[in-house]
Amino acid sequence: MRTVHGSIEGTVEAINVHQRTHYFNLYDSLTGSRVQCNFGAAIPLDQVKAALRRRAVVYGLVRYRQSGLAHDIAVEAINVLPEDGDLPTAAQVRGIIPKRPVTP
Repeated sequence: MRTVHGSIEGTVEAINVHQRTHYFNLYDSLTGSRVQCNFGAAIPLDQVKAALRRRAVVYGLVRYRQSGLAHDIAVEAINVLPEDGDLPTAAQVRGIIPKRPVTP
């Protein structure tokens, strides 16, 4: 397996805190595959619980299978993404960036 630092985006599901093995499953947004996210004491359990059933990005040391799919990640940080209903609409963001004149 190949190991690199990186990030994976997906939906957080199935927290497991049995004995010393603490992990949750993240279902990758791009591939739909399950990635085991080992968090141990690095991430507070309350933060993982807050991410349950939500889209999130996890950062850390990712191990990839020969096929190129992520197998697991030693999570160093987790960032819960806003729900679709919490994002501004196109009409709400229109005009934020001023138009620049087009120069030939």
